Amino acid sequence: MKNPTTFFNGDDAASKPIQLVAADGLRLEKTENFNLGPRLPNREYRGRDWLEPGEVEAMIQAVRRYAARHPRSKRFAHRDEAIILLTWRHGLRISEALELKWQSINLTTGHVMVLRRKGSIDGRHPMERDEVHLLK
Repeated sequence: MKNPTTFFNGDDAASKPIQLVAADGLRLEKTENFNLGPRLPNREYRGRDWLEPGEVEAMIQAVRRYAARHPRSKRFAHRDEAIILLTWRHGLRISEALELKWQSINLTTGHVMVLRRKGSIDGRHPMERDEVHLLK
C-alpha cells in the first residue's frame, strides 16, 4: 500500500491541487478550492456548554436509583454524588476532577484547593454544606 501525499502547507495551499494515492496505487487529483473562509465563533457550531441545576439533580437521582437497585455499588454512591456536585459547582474539567486528592480538601473550613489545567489559575474554593456533608 502506498502512502498518501500530504496537504500543502503554504499560504496559497487552498488553490493548489491535492494529489492522493489510493490503496491500489491509482493516482487521484483533486483541484477543488478548500478555502472555507474565516472560522465562525464556537457558539455558532454548538449549543450550550453547561448544565442546568435540574439536569445535575437528575444525574444525582440516577446515581441514587442505581445504588438502590445494585447494593454492591451503594458504597460508591456518595462518592459519585460528591464528584458530580464538585465538578458542576466549581467548573472542573475532567482532568482537574481526577487530580483531586484528600489533601486538597479541608472539611473544617469547608474549602477545596483546585489545581487548574490549561493555563488557568489555581484557587481555593468554598464548598457548600451539602458538599462537605457528602465528603465526610
